[in-house]
Amino acid sequence: MPEVRGQLARRMAWEALAWYSVAGLFLAAYVGLLGGRPAGVLPHLRLVTEAVLVLAALRVALSAVLPPRAASVMSTGYRGGGFRGVGRLLRAGGHEPALVGDA
Repeated sequence: MPEVRGQLARRMAWEALAWYSVAGLFLAAYVGLLGGRPAGVLPHLRLVTEAVLVLAALRVALSAVLPPRAASVMSTGYRGGGFRGVGRLLRAGGHEPALVGDA
């Protein structure tokens, strides 16, 4: 069982790194190259943090009640939904004006 926990922790760490790398690159380019407001960076990173925490909690819960392979398959579906959900939040939540400029 400890090796399953180790694998789970490793997967969650790599996934968090991927989420923050993509978000960080996007926000750095948006602020640095396109002149977006730096004040909009933290709210966007907060959304990414919330998504990562929800997905991590789901993965831990699934690994507690399902066999490892089934939990992995189920959590992969939630991960894809998480990316789509964050995109929807960013588009619909009125967050663009915080990055775009003077709105």
